[in-house]
Amino acid sequence: MENIEDYAAKNDFVIDDTLNLKDLGLSAFKGKHKDKGALGGFIKAIEKKSIPVDGSSYLCIEQFDRLSREDVDTAYQLFRSILKANVNIITLMDKRIYTKESLNDMMSIIYSIMLMSQANVESQKKSERITATYKSKLDKVKNGENILFAARYPEWMDNQGSMKDRQFVLNEKAEIVRRIFQLYLDGVSMNGIARIFNDEGIGPFMRTKNSINQWSSGNVSSILRNRCVVGDLCVSRTGDIIKGYYPPVISVDDFEATEGLRDKKRTLKTAGKPSINVFTGKVFCVECGRKFYFEKESFTYKGQKNIYHFLKCSGKRNNGGCHSLNIKYEDFLSATKVPLKMKMKKDPSQLRDIENHISKIREVVKELDGELAQLDLMLDSGEINATIYAKAASKLEDKLVVERKRIASYKQKIAQMNNDLDFDSFDIHDPKSINKVKKYINDTYAAFMVSSYNKTILSLSHTGGVVITPFKHKKSLVKGSESTKDFYTLQADILDQYKRGEMDSKFTEILEATNFWGIETPETDYSFE
Repeated sequence: MENIEDYAAKNDFVIDDTLNLKDLGLSAFKGKHKDKGALGGFIKAIEKKSIPVDGSSYLCIEQFDRLSREDVDTAYQLFRSILKANVNIITLMDKRIYTKESLNDMMSIIYSIMLMSQANVESQKKSERITATYKSKLDKVKNGENILFAARYPEWMDNQGSMKDRQFVLNEKAEIVRRIFQLYLDGVSMNGIARIFNDEGIGPFMRTKNSINQWSSGNVSSILRNRCVVGDLCVSRTGDIIKGYYPPVISVDDFEATEGLRDKKRTLKTAGKPSINVFTGKVFCVECGRKFYFEKESFTYKGQKNIYHFLKCSGKRNNGGCHSLNIKYEDFLSATKVPLKMKMKKDPSQLRDIENHISKIREVVKELDGELAQLDLMLDSGEINATIYAKAASKLEDKLVVERKRIASYKQKIAQMNNDLDFDSFDIHDPKSINKVKKYINDTYAAFMVSSYNKTILSLSHTGGVVITPFKHKKSLVKGSESTKDFYTLQADILDQYKRGEMDSKFTEILEATNFWGIETPETDYSFE
């Protein structure tokens, strides 16, 4: 930042830091910073015209590898898209300024492509070195060496040693861990444990900046399942378990007894009458990134008992700080527009038609891939220049994205038909009906996101498709919207929770698996032609 400030002062530039763009810890090599970090925010600001696009704006970077170290084609497309939007790029390494006109300057293009290629090669080597270092450290730990494998470790211990000689010592928070296990073994539920700690003013572990400083059943569950408490280091990348890496907090017997009790409770829960909630584990809050839970409430009015079902945000429970609305289950069902009246028996002729559609689309994809390969050859041989190549390749890539989404949508249709869904209506009191609708929703939808502020539900399918619908609420002063233009507002709100580190881990996995950060608002329904 100091170099940028010096350059700005010497060249009469004014630094605009109102966007608060920071890019710490995100690699440009795999393009993560483009989607989730500062560069992603900068590109969105260009699209929304939050940044002037009259040629007066400059993106200042140390060198090209801070813009992108991805493959040259991808890096050039990113470079070109910023300049084409009439936003200039300054590279401090060589004090060069690239403008929209630079795209017509062959020498500038060749020079920039050479630097991008160099950045990609260097990053590949760096990635290989990091992987080798990681493997070397893991081998040393597995062979009994006393080195520190990872900089992060559980909050109930401190490292009084060094990187080469770890010396973990339990601190005062270890007593909280012991108490959690003892309370659970004594029959207190996870929610009950969270309530006790919140009432006593005991803060949770792994609290991030701006996160809600409250215990929840999720916090308690993560500790009850964490093998670190018995001294094990679990390496998620490889699946290795290193015994005796940490000092144990509880005995293996207590840990296994807790596991057995949790399994027993799960068995008893599933063996009884099934919940009428067909959205289990799929509803999340836009405002805080936490999961919604299902709850039944009863009210007596004029001597008559009435039962209501609600979906409530777990970030609001136990004064967690979230101000999202409680939604009646029936209203949520109605708002999501999930098709709950259907007959979907297997139809061999319809299946054949869909498979024929997929075969035809695959041929189109094959042709497009061939055209891309031909473009590569033409660029390598010098038949076309980089500018022509970039324009043609960009169009082909856009077509490929559309065709691949069509294939995914058709495959989803086949999966639904093979599920043998066959029901005339959804009866929330019929276990068979509940299970069929649950299966349909699990096979079709990745998540449902609720924005209480916008009175909107965003339904995200496994294929990345999005449907936005309003929902009714007696406290609502704002009419919900189903306009696709509001998708980007909701996406920005969700991204904000992600950056703060407050988001439910399962929610994060779902969004990454469906490419939510790079999704485009659908304008065409390819479900069936």
